[in-house]
Amino acid sequence: VQMGRDFEYRYHAPHGASAARGGARADLRVKTAAGWREWSDVQLGLVGRHQAANAAVTAAMLTELVAQGWSIPDDAVRRGLAQVRWPA
Repeated sequence: VQMGRDFEYRYHAPHGASAARGGARADLRVKTAAGWREWSDVQLGLVGRHQAANAAVTAAMLTELVAQGWSIPDDAVRRGLAQVRWPA
């Protein structure tokens, strides 16, 4: 599974007050055998284009697990990406 071929993302950098609240968002697209799976306007708990890339990798991995029979609800993916924290 390769970024740019099987999955991609679009990062929406936070501005103003939403930056202070961790308001980064991303659109994630993952290609599967059945076609493209999309999550739009996903809230990210971590800010930065590289974090959106990491979220896309996570979405691609979870899509592969679902294709193998795992039960992972979409709302769990959204919640997980929004709640992740990396205290400094």
